[in-house]
Amino acid sequence: MRPVRAPGVHRWAALAALAALLGAACAPTFLAPPRLIAAWPGFGASLARPPAALDLTFNRTLAPTETSVHLVRFRDGWQPHTSAAIDPAADQHLNVRLDDRLGPGEYVVQWHAVAAGTRAVLDGEYSFMVTDEDGTSPHVSVTPSTTDVGQVVEVNGQGFGSNEPVDLKIGDDHLSLGSAQADKQGNFSIDLHVPNQVAAGVQPVAAQDRQGDQATAAVRVQWGGWPPLLAWTTGVAGPQAGDVRLEVMLQNRSDYVLEGVSVEMPVPEGASVVDADLGGREVRRVVTWDLGWLDRGTAGPLRVTFRTDRPLATHTTIHFRHRRPHDCHGDDCLTAFVSQTVSDSAPVAP
Repeated sequence: MRPVRAPGVHRWAALAALAALLGAACAPTFLAPPRLIAAWPGFGASLARPPAALDLTFNRTLAPTETSVHLVRFRDGWQPHTSAAIDPAADQHLNVRLDDRLGPGEYVVQWHAVAAGTRAVLDGEYSFMVTDEDGTSPHVSVTPSTTDVGQVVEVNGQGFGSNEPVDLKIGDDHLSLGSAQADKQGNFSIDLHVPNQVAAGVQPVAAQDRQGDQATAAVRVQWGGWPPLLAWTTGVAGPQAGDVRLEVMLQNRSDYVLEGVSVEMPVPEGASVVDADLGGREVRRVVTWDLGWLDRGTAGPLRVTFRTDRPLATHTTIHFRHRRPHDCHGDDCLTAFVSQTVSDSAPVAP
């Protein structure tokens, strides 16, 4: 299953200003848990043959003795014996060997991921099917495992439709990485440049052909493109006559931990604020939300209702600091920078 797209966008723009270095000594510690980025078998996959192992890639370094994975057969609760080990060359990658052969049926993967540096925990699950039919199951890999924007990566795939084109996307925001052509056996190998907009962190690389066969791998983008935070502002008339309601959605698409996140929406000329949710407050004709910190993922919607007699539009600014997580190492642990991104709404009539 590919990540869900953010809500519809009228128009968005983004900029970054590396304004000032902030002292790291007094910075708070944010406990960012590991998030599952890619898995094989994939989410909702249908396998022609039982797998011998599961591969799970997270975005944080894992604690080897505390991280665990269990497999459960849906119809009767049977749990095959598993043994999990962290890849010594990639401490965010977990290999789970299956010591029992899986018969046909639906299986639920239940994972318990613990960050090595902070012991922050996140649990999750997903399912896949074993059909025991003839055929192969899609699989994709990316080399090298660490890269950066503008660099070339090699993407290899197997088990896709014979002679089918394969669409390749990267990142939580599904940026186009390129396309490949599978051969008669359903395999492909292609060299592609990482787009300049890809954010820093462990990013999914998703491959899908026209038949719906799909697989996901992961690649670590060292520094990434800008901005790490995207924002979208949408609007609708109402809920009362003469009202316009605007909503702001935020997405941290990177593995930076964003601190001091503040959203500022000026009150448009000729409008007045009816209400703002989630702690939004109006000060000197600006509606402000102070969100604290934001890990990878989405926040919002932040809603504000204006009373107006004309179409209105806003130019929202989001201020934040970004830093590597607490469990970073060596040169990765840089001092936080002050940055910002912006989001414009299209005009909305009451």
